[in-house]
Amino acid sequence: MHNYFDRINNVTSFFVTITFLIILTLMSSTIVFPKDLDEEPILYSNTNMTKKIATFTVVYFDLEADFEALFNWNVKQLFIYVFAEFQKSNGVHVNMMIWDRILRRGSTDNWVNLKNVPAKYYLNDLKYLCSSNLTLSVHWISIPTAGVFYPYNHKESRITFPLPNDKTCSA
Repeated sequence: MHNYFDRINNVTSFFVTITFLIILTLMSSTIVFPKDLDEEPILYSNTNMTKKIATFTVVYFDLEADFEALFNWNVKQLFIYVFAEFQKSNGVHVNMMIWDRILRRGSTDNWVNLKNVPAKYYLNDLKYLCSSNLTLSVHWISIPTAGVFYPYNHKESRITFPLPNDKTCSA
């Protein structure tokens, strides 16, 4: 009738198909029920917002948020980042990432409470920043164990503040 290789092939194909269907069902559960933060992230600007180093600007900010609610069985890690947005005099809208952090599932530091933190990445368009308002916003991307990347920004925190317009800007 059937030899042993055919029987092993049929059993293996059956178990692979069942495993694929289980993974597909579990993956779709995270698409149907996306998790959101319980509270909005809190982003503050400091009175000591910027300091000029050569042609760079360093922005200091405070960030307070609990990202534990975003973790479920399929979330391996979260990529948290802060954008600085401003508009140049010619009308071009610029987004620049100034800070980021990776939070891992099971880690004890999923509560982010940062005070007077300098940006990791400098703002280097100093001549455009001097006459502009700077908007900081917090975003995150959920990195799944299995499935598709989804940028979650259901609740985001934005703060806008004017940058100083002093004689170092015209140089």
